Amino acid sequence: MSFSYDIFYTDQIRIGVGFFDNAFAIDNEDNPTNPENVSTASGAVAYHLFNANNANKGLPTGERTGLMMVQMLTDTRIKLEIFEDITSQNREFTSNAIYYVR
Repeated sequence: MSFSYDIFYTDQIRIGVGFFDNAFAIDNEDNPTNPENVSTASGAVAYHLFNANNANKGLPTGERTGLMMVQMLTDTRIKLEIFEDITSQNREFTSNAIYYVR
């Protein structure tokens, strides 16, 4: 699991998740929360996911592929769930949520 910025378009968020084959791009027009600003006080944060391989000047050009909800529970533990949902702005976590420990 990694939250980073595109190497060439440094304002573009990229999310890599180990059980997927490629990185996700985030559309800046959605006004996403920058990863470095997510904290335990933020609560659950939504990221609208796009295939990072379909981008022009760093911006996603294809259709939205999903929705990721993430919540920082402690300084070393996050809760994450990815939904095959291309229309919702956010969702509640289900029993399918995954926990990551740093």
